[in-house]
Amino acid sequence: PFQMYGADSSGNLYDDNSAMVTIDGSGLSNTDPMFKTTGSGMTQYRNLRFTGGPGYAVMGLSTVTMQWTFCRFDNCQYGIGNNFADDLSSNGTSYQPYNYMRECEIDNHTSHGTNYPGTNRGPFYMYGCKIHSNGGDGFKYRSDVQCYHCLIYNNTGKGVGAYSSALTLSRFINNTVYNN
Repeated sequence: PFQMYGADSSGNLYDDNSAMVTIDGSGLSNTDPMFKTTGSGMTQYRNLRFTGGPGYAVMGLSTVTMQWTFCRFDNCQYGIGNNFADDLSSNGTSYQPYNYMRECEIDNHTSHGTNYPGTNRGPFYMYGCKIHSNGGDGFKYRSDVQCYHCLIYNNTGKGVGAYSSALTLSRFINNTVYNN
């Protein structure tokens, strides 16, 4: 597993949502993602802020499992994107979770906050996240989303935008979606 955690100048890891280390992509000259995972395995991120990139803040490729805690993605073209093959069992249920986001914030992107465009890109688990003030849809997905206790608001497009067949295996429980 690959781990990237925010820490203070003494090397002490941040362990709540009060502080972050900023990764600024404003100096990038093309629309490549600021951060991209490829291959397989698990990655864990905590207390990081990805901001200012001309493309995606973060793009997941292939079958990497990404776990995000207390992270922020803001002021890019897109926030979070995925372009990996789906991982559905023969009976149509997912068995490999790809993204876990806990108490993260996705805001102020020119286009969508999240964008999962191709065939089934799930599963994607969000808990206690804020998705707001994006220029397109706040949360745009294909299928297999588990979204709990999130705030999705003030996005120019839909709060939750679904591609065709998006309702497959998806659950939205106890979220607040308004003013989109």
